[in-house]
Amino acid sequence: MATYAVTVDTPALTTDLSDCLNLHGYLTDVRLWNWDVAQVIADSERIGKLTLGHLQMLEYVRHYFKCYSKWPFPVRMKKDLGINPKRFFHTDPEIIFKVAGLPEPVAGKPWDGKSLRDCNCL
Repeated sequence: MATYAVTVDTPALTTDLSDCLNLHGYLTDVRLWNWDVAQVIADSERIGKLTLGHLQMLEYVRHYFKCYSKWPFPVRMKKDLGINPKRFFHTDPEIIFKVAGLPEPVAGKPWDGKSLRDCNCL
């Protein structure tokens, strides 16, 4: 299982992000992302206070996206981290990527039904 170090030492964010998010809740400029922004997005998605488990998962998806320029399948996250993403982001796995500050998929869904079936994710 991979381990990702997470350090959060930024001052509390008091800025309204409404001008920085698109209609679907994704950052319009991914360079604006930091841990405080992640918490604000998590609050808007009704995730609540981000825990160490959340932060490890967010760091993992950011690292994966940086390496492969695509979102990891939820089953890949579960295998690599040993944690089911639904444990922390129970409403929709795509929320992980919003909170992680990744760009919105251009074609809508990052995974189509066929690719999910092909990797035995469904």
